[in-house]
Amino acid sequence: MTALLVLTEAELEVTEEAHLRGLSEEPVAARPDETHGDLDSEEHRQARLSLVARGVIDSDGRLVEEGDLGQFLTVALDHRLASTTVLVLDRIMGLPQDGSTEGEQDQHTARVLHLAPGSACVEDLDPGGLRSLGLVSDTEELVAAATTFLLPPDAVAGTGGGVVATGQTSELMDALGRPTVLAELSLLEQAPGATRILQTHLLAIGPGGCYLATRPVDTDPTQGMAFRPVGPEWVGEWVRADVESVARRGWPEGTMTG
Repeated sequence: MTALLVLTEAELEVTEEAHLRGLSEEPVAARPDETHGDLDSEEHRQARLSLVARGVIDSDGRLVEEGDLGQFLTVALDHRLASTTVLVLDRIMGLPQDGSTEGEQDQHTARVLHLAPGSACVEDLDPGGLRSLGLVSDTEELVAAATTFLLPPDAVAGTGGGVVATGQTSELMDALGRPTVLAELSLLEQAPGATRILQTHLLAIGPGGCYLATRPVDTDPTQGMAFRPVGPEWVGEWVRADVESVARRGWPEGTMTG
């Protein structure tokens, strides 16, 4: 992964606003909106001061595009703004072996891949609210960004027949070989003002095998879902297929700066 910048959620919101200022001939006033809330809040004021001091934005509230950091951030924000295909990887690690969910929130992290033809912005969200932005520049890097995030070293292929989810979490975990990682993988299509879920998969991973269930859109999250055994390589194959689909479509016209 090329470069890495860590921001708070408020700093990312302010940075996105600064990026939009640079794209617009008209000044973009700090304003409430449904995505970012009140950008005139004290939290956002402190974020602006921090970003100015670090040379990320200037005193007029525009993104500083010169230098390595400015160029990296411009490209990363271009990807976040213009990408119409997004992969969301939600991961819960270190599951208790008794089937309980105690401490689950602290173990929950997510990685978002904002796809472009031949590249992507990789955004990590940690439980404390920090956002890490990075760039990857080819298909194999993108596949690695997903597989290294989701797959533990002891992941092996699942065996046997399918497993149908019931309301008993402990029984389901037993049937799935006591996975050490649970993940939800979603393929989203983004358009101005709307996000549509195209696919959602649940993956149980661990030394007892990998098991996959595909969630139909607009149904109960888990009840009655059928898990089937798969190999760990399924993750890479899924990402590669989505990346190649984006590459065939190309960038939407007029979406990149520069």
